[in-house]
Amino acid sequence: MTDANLIDEIYKQRILEDQRILDERVSDTYDRYPHLKELDDAISSKIIADTLKKMGSLDGTVDNTDLDELKSKRSAYLKDIGIDDNYLTSYYHCDKCRDTGYLEDGTLCTCFIKLKAKLMIEHSPISDRIGKDTFDNYSLDYYSDSANEDGISPKAAAKTAFDEAKAFVKGYPSKENMLITGPTGVGKTFLTTAIVSELIKDAHMVCYLPATDLFEIMGDHTFNRPSSSDITYNDIVNSKVLIIDDLGTELNSGFVDSTLFSLVNNRINQGLSTIISTNLGINQIDENYSSRIASRIFENYKVIKLFGNDIRLVKRKY
Repeated sequence: MTDANLIDEIYKQRILEDQRILDERVSDTYDRYPHLKELDDAISSKIIADTLKKMGSLDGTVDNTDLDELKSKRSAYLKDIGIDDNYLTSYYHCDKCRDTGYLEDGTLCTCFIKLKAKLMIEHSPISDRIGKDTFDNYSLDYYSDSANEDGISPKAAAKTAFDEAKAFVKGYPSKENMLITGPTGVGKTFLTTAIVSELIKDAHMVCYLPATDLFEIMGDHTFNRPSSSDITYNDIVNSKVLIIDDLGTELNSGFVDSTLFSLVNNRINQGLSTIISTNLGINQIDENYSSRIASRIFENYKVIKLFGNDIRLVKRKY
């Protein structure tokens, strides 16, 4: 089942659940307050009788005095027993869209966006890290204070990366893009996961994919091949934030080069944010891909450099 079908099914089930809960509320309230049921039955009978009378009357007028009196008695009784009328007339998981997924102006409701983002992240390799790798859990204790030849320490670089990641979330949506470079184990995935954890809390659509999976999905779409992925081509190109993990691990080819340029370029032109993490250094990016890709990235992306020892190995010493 595709994500689209699954979302449709979830909303159908929510509507059924809404009605079940509402029916239980009414039944339970009637059991506790039989007089309320008597009033509701009387109102229903009166409405039916008045409708039939109106349909058969010559002048089309109906005296609603008795109906208004019954409704007034019902309102007073509800007030006496401390029950809001809305409690008995409506129940929704989301009051904004009434469990349709769409607002009155036709735009997507935040509940739909959250659900879509949740499903996409569940299909990503960081699904078990969401909510665990967060800004609150980020620690600089595992980075060295020893400066390199440029006078920058791994800890200082990590602090800068952390600040930039938080600034990205705080300033979103800002059309900003980030390139996070550094060797394996220096915290690139932790930072990108922390960004995702924050963004999806605020109902922002985020697509997170390893580069190898991304180019496979793009290839399936380009060559009309059936795809086994739950994440689609449209998810990749239309997501408000796209995170490409481990760029450079894919097999390099002319297709990868042209696809990466098209993806990067189109998202820049549309003002959609992209975050790329890679083990490749700046010079290697220029060597591995065409100069037009490198120049487009370096011109439009904030470059964040991490370095130092593998944190996983450092943690074993603690």
